[in-house]
Amino acid sequence: MLEKEYSERYVAFLDILGFSNIVSTSVASKESTATLIAAVETIGELQKQYDSLKSDDFRAQTFSDCIVMSEKASPLGLVHLLAATTHAALSLLEIGIFIRGGFAKGLLYHSDQVVLGPAMIRAYQLESSIARYPRILVDQSTHQDSCTDAFQKAATGWSISPRIALAEDGPPFVDIFDLTRDPAVFENGLEDIEKIQKVIETELHKSIYIPAHYEKLRWLAIYWNSVSAEFNRPLVKFPHQSA
Repeated sequence: MLEKEYSERYVAFLDILGFSNIVSTSVASKESTATLIAAVETIGELQKQYDSLKSDDFRAQTFSDCIVMSEKASPLGLVHLLAATTHAALSLLEIGIFIRGGFAKGLLYHSDQVVLGPAMIRAYQLESSIARYPRILVDQSTHQDSCTDAFQKAATGWSISPRIALAEDGPPFVDIFDLTRDPAVFENGLEDIEKIQKVIETELHKSIYIPAHYEKLRWLAIYWNSVSAEFNRPLVKFPHQSA
């Protein structure tokens, strides 16, 4: 039975972008319904998978358009939660679901029914007020922890250890595309990686009539291309390039 008090934990707050529109259109076609159900099922399967894989008290909840995952504030907890967050973001992206989020360290209470505390508020603020683009921002404490020898030691043994990068506009973020450097970590290898590239390209082209959406997807496309260019993989084409 959980003690009803705060403890030091890492928490990832993920928001599914455009979820209300996905729900609204899910009744219009079988394809939309399938996309919605697939998204929810993907999240559920990830929770089961990461609950048993090298975790340190992993907990997860999904409600409406939000996913919350947390672990103890230990080096192992940080490695595992970064990996779970990365996998969740890429798995959803494969089926056309984009996420934005915040990742923070601090006091948190997380049970099967309740998740609350200063760390949760900080993660939410990073997502809602600062992230802007489809990315998962990381707070200062987490970023500093990821630079320690203890974190590097805990990451030993992972085929590609989860990584935090710095964005051009400043803030650290979870480098989800770092995982694409090793196709073997995907179920269908390069096929899954190409699927993500096509999703980003398709949605980018569809967004040209809504500048606010285009700006967000343009950031994601540039980020994707910066990684893919290292391996001579197909890049996301921008609308002016395919006209």
